[in-house]
Amino acid sequence: MCVMPVFFQKSVMIESMRFWQRTKTILVFLIEWSTFLLLEAVLGRLFRPYALVAGLLALIFFLLAGIFFSGLARRFQGRYSLLALVPIGVGLAGLDQICKLLVNAHLAEGGRIPVLPPWIALGHERNYANSWLLNSLGVENVNKAWLILFSLVILGLIGFFYDYYIAQQRGGFWPAAAFVFLSGGVLSALVDQTIWGFALDFVGLTHLVTADLKDIDLTLGIGCLLAEAVSNPRIRWRLDPHQDLRDLRAYLESRKRPS
Repeated sequence: MCVMPVFFQKSVMIESMRFWQRTKTILVFLIEWSTFLLLEAVLGRLFRPYALVAGLLALIFFLLAGIFFSGLARRFQGRYSLLALVPIGVGLAGLDQICKLLVNAHLAEGGRIPVLPPWIALGHERNYANSWLLNSLGVENVNKAWLILFSLVILGLIGFFYDYYIAQQRGGFWPAAAFVFLSGGVLSALVDQTIWGFALDFVGLTHLVTADLKDIDLTLGIGCLLAEAVSNPRIRWRLDPHQDLRDLRAYLESRKRPS
């Protein structure tokens, strides 16, 4: 008589743990945008006409993205090499740049075309801070040389840490997706800084912010990074300098050996 209840309790616990694990990997996609909305609320800008609804629509977008990517993560669990993912990151950067070329050619600066009126519009704004976040904080005219150097360093670190991570931890969808989105976003930012001299933002949320595809890519990349952090039980959160150095030395040695 007691076997079925115990078995049932274990089944419920297992399913509950699986549900919570999937839910965590979805909710982390809301962290960055929720933080931005909270900042806008503190600054009193979230309650301007249409801004709150526009912000909530973007929040729903990131929630749906989290649900979609969580489904993909259960299907694609292979170990993807750095070289196999680079073309996808380049493709994302190229898509952002193509959109900017089209907007620049067919929409005057300051113009807006309603997409989901009155909350979302296609716009043409030139952001000389090269970041919607810096622009929203009132930061302007950031030194371009430092931005280019920063982007190059970050781009190199993204590639290095992805290759190091899949060698030391595991592969799978989340690390690969994080690399693709982050590298694509930073590469597009590098093109903005070196060729345009500014970021051409065209995704307009009324009275809230105008961004571009690279901003969305970077936000999704951070979400994938956080999803991997909450779903990988092998991640060691406590710092151990000696072990970290041994792991790094072993990784570098493995890269010296002929494949």
